[in-house]
Amino acid sequence: MRQWAEVAFLGNEIAAEARDELVAFITQYYRCPVMQLYLANHNETPVAGGMLVIAGGAADLYWIATLPEARRRGFGAAVTHRMMREGQTRGCEITVLAASAMGKPVYEHLGFTEYCVVNMYLKECAQR
Repeated sequence: MRQWAEVAFLGNEIAAEARDELVAFITQYYRCPVMQLYLANHNETPVAGGMLVIAGGAADLYWIATLPEARRRGFGAAVTHRMMREGQTRGCEITVLAASAMGKPVYEHLGFTEYCVVNMYLKECAQR
């Protein structure tokens, strides 16, 4: 779990101060039987990962990430493809994910098409 979290956070450039809370959340969620974590290794070193959630006949892919030094070598695409195959094996008719600007060409190459655009908003919280 820790290795997967490191890849997810570094690959998605999550701020260090948010990592402990996110690890706690994902650790709790990991007990859910519909979720699986995937980790790709190169030369015995974790380089990419993702999260698969099977729900409602869909394979939902989350937290797909590749470490910066391992990008553009196919590791993220391999993890994504593996999770897609697992979803199909388990009866899913569709696979859904949200793409960053960096990931969009990878997913398009894997056959994904844009379905909708999601706007995200941020509001800084007051200091505690």
